[in-house]
Amino acid sequence: MKFRKKEASTILVFIALVLPNAFMPAWLYENTPRLPDVFVPHWMVAPLTGQYALNDSRLADVMGTDLGIVVKYQGQYNFIFGDTFGGDYLPHQPCDYCDWRSNVMAYSSDTTFSDGIVIDGWVTNGTSPNATELFGPPEKIDKVDLTMIPTAAMVDGSRFYIFYMDINHWGTAGVYYTNYGSIAYSDDGMHFTRATNVSWPGDSNFNMFGHVQDLRPASIATGWEYFLATPAGRYHAAHLLRVPRSSVLDQSAYQYYAGTDGAGNPTWSQSTCGARAVIERPVGELSVMWNEYLQRYVVMYIEHYTATIIMRTAERLWGPWSEPIGVVPFSEYPGLYGSFMHPDLVEDDGRVVYFVMSWWPLYNTYLMAANLTGLI
Repeated sequence: MKFRKKEASTILVFIALVLPNAFMPAWLYENTPRLPDVFVPHWMVAPLTGQYALNDSRLADVMGTDLGIVVKYQGQYNFIFGDTFGGDYLPHQPCDYCDWRSNVMAYSSDTTFSDGIVIDGWVTNGTSPNATELFGPPEKIDKVDLTMIPTAAMVDGSRFYIFYMDINHWGTAGVYYTNYGSIAYSDDGMHFTRATNVSWPGDSNFNMFGHVQDLRPASIATGWEYFLATPAGRYHAAHLLRVPRSSVLDQSAYQYYAGTDGAGNPTWSQSTCGARAVIERPVGELSVMWNEYLQRYVVMYIEHYTATIIMRTAERLWGPWSEPIGVVPFSEYPGLYGSFMHPDLVEDDGRVVYFVMSWWPLYNTYLMAANLTGLI
């Protein structure tokens, strides 16, 4: 089914909150924003969460949520969401009971994406049908320890990892203040433990991660897991790092891309200080995978100066990455962000890519699609 967008005049009320440059700190503004020269055909498939989703998420006390990071775990697709509200919550309105959770997760066995995704259920505490918080600060205190937002996820056998940023304070649009970036892990996909021996400082280049999802046997055989990462927020460059698959919870095992040698081969540093950027800023909420159709890596993220979801492609993770390709413009969905992909959520080996987009005015998530035919 194609979702017929509901007229919502209240959207205009929120546009001022999300205009890409209206509240941009002056020190971050560099160049005159310019939309990409090329946009791929794209469309909304169906809401993933909210009242109009194929499964009304309000039944799980999910009135509003965002993100929707996709990972496959034990044969089913898991969707990891960020700050989630229930109770009597209405988008961006005060309420007496909002049941605020830092993160929740839904799961689905649906493999037909062209008509939307049916959510089979939510991770709960076992005594209530409501989606439960996977992990988070016991007390959500602004400018101390406010919330814990997922940024990426990966699976190794039964071990499930969620990378997250520990938010100290939400700043102006696209500016996040974090205490650190870290990992939570689970061996059953329901109960998560925050790692105490792995973290990146809040002022480092490694707070928001995008796991490189590459299902090719040759890539899996290397034993390495790769990530693109940025500092907290939407105004910074992306860096490349890797870790042996068996050592995700070993801080000393991470290596950071430090440039190429004389033969063009990547070099790696044990220190974050040696890390080189591979995609120039601004990069926000990224997702990256290998695309069989294009025979290239594809990264999608919000370019915050123009508030546009864009795509770039590259033969190698360290680049060079292509010029920005437009996917979804701000003019169609004011307040859009997020663009989470998975190698299985495609048609024709990746000619059509499905991804989860957040829409701030209605504060829910939507399954979108993009046709990449014209990129070959």
